[in-house]
Amino acid sequence: MKVIILNSGIGSRLEEYTDNDTLKEMEDDKKSFAIFYLNLKPTQAFIHDILSYGPEVAILTPNNLKEKISSEAKRIARKNA
Repeated sequence: MKVIILNSGIGSRLEEYTDNDTLKEMEDDKKSFAIFYLNLKPTQAFIHDILSYGPEVAILTPNNLKEKISSEAKRIARKNA
């Protein structure tokens, strides 16, 4: 799974979901973001944590997780409209 973190400082919170062997960070010196490659099975706690980042995070792959995050964010927005 690829997770792009627009604020690379918050990426360290991902460590609780995986071990150091599967968490790989690639920073782009020209832009202010980092891409994390994780090998994990997303739990509900992981999804809630990703949602807590708000617009500071984007899931690049897999598509089913992108859709789940998007759906949950829309549900939250409708409830609070």
